[in-house]
Amino acid sequence: MIANKKKCIFFVGLLLSACNDSAESLIMTDNSKPIIFEQWTKFNLVEREPYLPPISDDILGEGADDGSAIVSSSRITLTFYGDDLYEKSEFFDMHFHHKIQFKSYVTANGIFQSDAIHQQYGRHLGKLTLIDQNKWVLSPTLVSGAGTFSQTTNYKVLDISGQKVFYTMDPQTAIKFNGIPYFDPIYGVAATRLYKKLSSSTFPSGSKCIQINTVSQDQDTLDLIHYPEPAFAPYDQVSIQALWERYKAESKREILFKDTEGYVEEHNNSGAARYNGTYYYSYYYPKGEVFSFEKTVSEVKKEFDYMDDLAPSDINYAKLYIDFSKKSCHFFNAQATELINDLTGLI
Repeated sequence: MIANKKKCIFFVGLLLSACNDSAESLIMTDNSKPIIFEQWTKFNLVEREPYLPPISDDILGEGADDGSAIVSSSRITLTFYGDDLYEKSEFFDMHFHHKIQFKSYVTANGIFQSDAIHQQYGRHLGKLTLIDQNKWVLSPTLVSGAGTFSQTTNYKVLDISGQKVFYTMDPQTAIKFNGIPYFDPIYGVAATRLYKKLSSSTFPSGSKCIQINTVSQDQDTLDLIHYPEPAFAPYDQVSIQALWERYKAESKREILFKDTEGYVEEHNNSGAARYNGTYYYSYYYPKGEVFSFEKTVSEVKKEFDYMDDLAPSDINYAKLYIDFSKKSCHFFNAQATELINDLTGLI
C-alpha cells in the first residue's frame, strides 16, 4: 500500500492556450468589423493537508490516513477579446505561493511583461495573432529594451460531448483511482467523494476543449516568477537572494540577459535571478520547443509500464492511459466549465 503519497490532479501549468471553435462570439463594432470573443478555463485540483503557512513544497499535497485532507482548487480563465489575451486566476483554499501573479520574459534585447489589469477579464498577457484553426502566436508587451518576442501554440479543439469528466481532465489519476488493484493509495474523504463524482459524470452536448500539442518560442528567455505580496518564506527577498548568491558561488550556469544576472541548475534550468536590485526565482528556456504534450504523455506512460511489469493483469494500463490521453484536455469551453464548476462546488 502506498500511504501518505502526494496526490495531484496535475494539469499542465501553462498560461497559454485556446482559439477558434463554435463557442466563439462575434461582437460587432461601429464599423461592422467582427471581433472574436472566447473564454476557455482550466482547473487544478490538489489534495493536501490543511497545514498553516508556511508550507514547504515537499509536504504540500500529502494525503491523510484520517481523511482530513482537503481538495484545493485553482481556476484559470483565458479570455480572447479581439487581438488581446487576458488571464483571470482564482484560488480556493490554496496556499499563497500557488498564486503566481505573472512572469517576465527576459531576452538578450528586452524585457516583456504586462502589468495591465482588466476589471473583468484579469491580467493582460499580450497581443494574439491567429494563424489558422490550429495555431496562434502570443506577443507579450515590451517594457524595456528593444526587439520583439513571441510564443507559438499548436493545439486541437476536441468535441468531448458524452465523455467521462475525470478521464478527460486527468486520465493518469482517473485510471489509478478507478482500476489498478495493486496501486492502493490513501485518499482523503473529500478527494474520494470528488473523484467518484468526476468519474461517474459525463460532459453535456456542446462541450469542447483545447488540447495543447506544443508551445515554442523564437528566443532564449529567462523567466522571472512574480509572487504576491506580502510573501512568507521561502519566497521573501532574503531567501531568494541567498539562493542567488549560493548558485553564483557554486558556479552554476550563468545567464546574462538584458539588465539581468541569473544562475540556474544544469539539469532542470531552474534558479534565481537579479533584475534592477530585485531577486526572482527563475527558469531558463532556450529558443524552440518549450512544451510537448507527446513528450509529457510518454514520460507518464513509463509509470504505467512499471506498474504493468510489476503485477501483470488482463488490462494493459499503459495502453489504456495512452488511449485516454488522446482525448484529454487542458482548457474547457463554457458548457464543460459549467459542469466542472458544479461538480467541484466552485462558484
